[in-house]
Amino acid sequence: MTLASCETDPLGRAQFFIGMSSVTSQILLPLAADLARPEKRALAFSVVMSGLLLGLLFARVVAGQIAQHASVSVVYYMSFGLLTLVFNLLYWTVPDYPAKNPHLTYFAIIKSMLYYAVTEPVLVQSCLIGGLCSAVFATFWLSLTFVLGDLYGYPSGTIGLFALVGILGVFTSPVVGKMIDGTVPWLGVALGLFVIAASQAIWTGAAGVSVGAVVVTIFLLDVGQQLQQVSNSMRIFAINPPARARFSAVFIFAIFLGQIIGTSVGTRVYLAAGYRVSGAFCLGLLGLGGLILLTRSPHCPTNKWFGYSGGWELRKGVAEKKRAERNRLDRLDVDEKAVREELPPAGAELQAVAAQVGGGGSAQN
Repeated sequence: MTLASCETDPLGRAQFFIGMSSVTSQILLPLAADLARPEKRALAFSVVMSGLLLGLLFARVVAGQIAQHASVSVVYYMSFGLLTLVFNLLYWTVPDYPAKNPHLTYFAIIKSMLYYAVTEPVLVQSCLIGGLCSAVFATFWLSLTFVLGDLYGYPSGTIGLFALVGILGVFTSPVVGKMIDGTVPWLGVALGLFVIAASQAIWTGAAGVSVGAVVVTIFLLDVGQQLQQVSNSMRIFAINPPARARFSAVFIFAIFLGQIIGTSVGTRVYLAAGYRVSGAFCLGLLGLGGLILLTRSPHCPTNKWFGYSGGWELRKGVAEKKRAERNRLDRLDVDEKAVREELPPAGAELQAVAAQVGGGGSAQN
């Protein structure tokens, strides 16, 4: 159906091929995680992930200015120039990196991604939470355009400038990454959900009363989005390092799918009931995300869909020490058991000695 519509719709054709070729983020995000040292992995990843959010927000700023002052053709000229610049930057700066799975064909990779998407509990949980948060993100920015235009009477160019506040929130990525490096990623996801929920509570209560509330909402939303996306990525990257790129592709797909759903459903909710109901809808999605997160504890085994084993320690260093100590004790137990199995029972040894003594005494008699 997509290809058929592309034959009759030039815009649809362009969108199809743009979607087919937009794989840069699925490659660069896991590559950043592979190249970074383990203790700095979240920091490095958060910086790269911030580029994804910056692109979304900067596009809103530019789109507002183009809508007010220029024609739509400017979008394509600018895109061509930016993509040419990005191509040269990637070609001259990204290091050569050996393939981690050279034995896999393209279709084998796609098949494994589909398999992981339904069999890995941590990946599925992260995709559901990331998709719900992305739906909230898309719904908010859609509602923001209507509120600033309908209630405050701002033109398109001014509305686009509000994305600059979100860009300030994205610039907190080094702080976010450093915090995640020192804690269990599960905590980062929980904090991200809480911060996004706080932003939507402010939006629902005061968006139509004060522009200041709108500014605070934008800032908190982008900080929370950064928190949950980086934390969820750290969780899925720890499952199977050789498959990080495939795990990342599944997660990014969930993020974009959430944005599509948020844009579609968010439009209908706002047009039917206004920004307050739209905000309540977002809070409901975040509540669902919180319930999904609580189905597994921070240290629940990766192969368990539900569970609270492993404790609730949230400091990464302490949790790693406790895990190492448990592994050491488990190895000691295994070694002691093996030694006991190799040695004959103590009773058997005494019987053997008694038999030898008795046999010697009989010979002397």
